[in-house]
Amino acid sequence: MSHKIIVESFNDQAIYKHILDNFCQSTMNPEISTEIEPITNDLDWIELNGLNESKLSLKLKELQSDLLRAKKTPKIGIIIDLDDSTISDRIDYLNVICSKVFEINIDIKKTNEFNKYILPEYNLEFELGYCFSGLNGKGELEHILINIADTTISYHADCLKTCWVNCLNEKGITFREKDLRKLWIDFYKRYDCLTSSQKNNAGKYTQWQNFLEKHPNKFDFSKEIHELNEIKIFLTKFSS
Repeated sequence: MSHKIIVESFNDQAIYKHILDNFCQSTMNPEISTEIEPITNDLDWIELNGLNESKLSLKLKELQSDLLRAKKTPKIGIIIDLDDSTISDRIDYLNVICSKVFEINIDIKKTNEFNKYILPEYNLEFELGYCFSGLNGKGELEHILINIADTTISYHADCLKTCWVNCLNEKGITFREKDLRKLWIDFYKRYDCLTSSQKNNAGKYTQWQNFLEKHPNKFDFSKEIHELNEIKIFLTKFSS
């Protein structure tokens, strides 16, 4: 069985995989180096297509059959947004769901720590850990992305808030901050980053996998942000 990372969406997978491939050094080679050595362990990404208890429970149940085929102790990682929850609330939320699915007591207390558990019916071991995205102890991955975008070129995206939203407000139309963040990133990628030729096929080049391949420097994933560093640490642990 490969190690598994459960994320909220396909977009999240593309972003975290980019971080893993380019900003996480394998712990199997701890010598100091300026070069990033790719983490080459088998790794499966699992998208929830939206976070809720039933979707997460279903994915975890599907993983149990994989545990029976494991030749070594597999890691299962879950990365979700904090949204409006605290870290402790998010940990409790995941502990409850995982305990129900695996029918054992899951008692993880900290992020970025993998606890080892045993499925007693089969005497099989696995490791489980959590990580959360957000900024300043709350929020979502989009908060990080906006914070690491190149704001010296974000003309179209910035005008959404300074002009477009103000225009809507004058007409009595409200717009959720969450939706505005997603739209800001869409505008930034499409109108502020793509080349003229790429804009002719913007649907293709704004897909995260393609965008990060063609424009790896438009988001500075090396920036020192606590939550971003935590994500890097978490992903690196899948190399051991």
